[in-house]
Amino acid sequence: MRTLVKAAFLVPVAALLLATAADARGPSFSCRGYLHRPERLICNDSELSDLDWQVARLYRKLGGPNGADDDVRDYARDALQRRNDCTSARCIRRILRDEIDYLENQDSDNNGGY
Repeated sequence: MRTLVKAAFLVPVAALLLATAADARGPSFSCRGYLHRPERLICNDSELSDLDWQVARLYRKLGGPNGADDDVRDYARDALQRRNDCTSARCIRRILRDEIDYLENQDSDNNGGY
């Protein structure tokens, strides 16, 4: 009987943990090893991590480093440099949000405004 009670409790808890892990998004890079200050700030802030993930998703959708047009690649390279020059979460947040806006506009332009 005790085993059934344990199993009845553990199964929903395990399902909840798996669902939460599936919803969690981290940054587009590994938070292990040596990190520069902006990367540490992103790794330690869930909002920044999510914004970084969104930037990476949009960039990949537009073709990434090998398939995106020159303007998109140049903008992404410049945004990364500006992000790396940041010393605060506020600065990084602004850069990432600007980049998301730019990439979303590029995506809608490439899809005929849809």
